[in-house]
Amino acid sequence: DTLIANNTIELGGSNDSYSVRVAAGDVGASRNIVDGVRIIGNRITMARPGDPKPVNVGIMLITGDSPTTYDDPTYRPITYPDYNIIRNVWIEDNIIKGQGERGIEIISGWRGTKYNTIKDVFVLGNLVDIGLFDAPLCIPPPPYGIVVTGGTSPVGPKRDTGPNEVSDISIQWNTIRLSNPSPFVLHPEAVCGGGVIIHHAVNNVAAGIRVSHNDIAGGNIIDIGANGVPGMAQFPWFTVIMGSTQFLLDTSSSTPDRIDDLEVECNRVVGPSTLIVNLQYLAT
Repeated sequence: DTLIANNTIELGGSNDSYSVRVAAGDVGASRNIVDGVRIIGNRITMARPGDPKPVNVGIMLITGDSPTTYDDPTYRPITYPDYNIIRNVWIEDNIIKGQGERGIEIISGWRGTKYNTIKDVFVLGNLVDIGLFDAPLCIPPPPYGIVVTGGTSPVGPKRDTGPNEVSDISIQWNTIRLSNPSPFVLHPEAVCGGGVIIHHAVNNVAAGIRVSHNDIAGGNIIDIGANGVPGMAQFPWFTVIMGSTQFLLDTSSSTPDRIDDLEVECNRVVGPSTLIVNLQYLAT
């Protein structure tokens, strides 16, 4: 196993910045396996207020990151990172604070990649306390505490993303605090952003996700959606400009994309909640 433990990390703001990043399959690399990683007890300080750019992610797991055109759009031939696997990962007792977009992010498949998998991941007992400052109308993108994505950026340079999969993910006993002061939100405890986000692109799968016993304040509760929902994934902050917190569930069955075996229980959430069920893509 690989152990990343008890480090103190302070990162200034920049594009594509990550405090801890575990990847299988970067920029065209295929058929890689990362098996057994422990990310435990790290203290991460993201960019502070006043830094020119926020840190993107505190802790990231990603398979199938991007094709060979990532750095040079004219590069040929285009090669995609496919058939990569990350499994058996513990992200536990970390503290992530500061100015940033996403505290913990798990992504399988990006920009046209296929057959990538992340499975058997335990996100336990972490503190995520992040925010974005001076962001009117929730722009730049709002802060998210924990994000799980089965395929994102649905179309790559030459082909669609997926199928990719994230499965058997446990998100438990985490404390999430988000801040993004904005004059446009109406509820004093509601800001743009989301505590726990689970979504998938068309033809991708998120399965076996358990979200329980988390303490969430300052953002959405659980935002479960799909890139197949027009506008939702491309501009997710539009659904929360007025400060509403939400459950967003895509029930599409016309394509192979799906969210299966989802358990959400015993979470403490400060602020109102709304359940939104998208029935637009039900097969007829």
